Amino acid sequence: DVVSAASTGKSYTRYGLTVGGDVSGFDFKGTYAGMTGKQRTPNANDDIKVTASMFDLAAGYTLADVMNMRFGAVYHMDSGDDDTDAKTANTYDPFHYNKHDYSGKMDIIGWGNLTYVGGNFEITPMEKTTFGLEYLMFTRSSTKSALSNSTLTAAGTNDKSAVGSELDIWASHKYSDA
Repeated sequence: DVVSAASTGKSYTRYGLTVGGDVSGFDFKGTYAGMTGKQRTPNANDDIKVTASMFDLAAGYTLADVMNMRFGAVYHMDSGDDDTDAKTANTYDPFHYNKHDYSGKMDIIGWGNLTYVGGNFEITPMEKTTFGLEYLMFTRSSTKSALSNSTLTAAGTNDKSAVGSELDIWASHKYSDA
């Protein structure tokens, strides 16, 4: 039996939809994404069926006349593997994903068996300078699997879903429009 490298790997179909906008100071964004397919193995009988999804919601209100002050809220949930069947995998695998922009400025936790809720605040006291504050509370979507894109090793499989929380305080200044 000859096994080639072409017979192994991931064969996923990814799909999604994002809707967003703003009206009279209120802004919103909602994203749903899913993936289906298989992780191919040298023995086709051992291929792993993959079905996973995620949704990410954000909303806020901006007071443009008060230093562009913005209050917002976020909610995210992606699937985790919720069974012990070695022939299926349900943990969401993000595609071209940036931890820093989507799950806390500390870059510790990433999507994949992750649920979080949070609030944020931003203010622009002077042109090109913004200060922000964000608080996020993280849990595992399924207690039957570990976080898949995380540097945390303590959040493995156990009966507790709570992972922790993060408080980010940040400032940015844009020196040039180029």
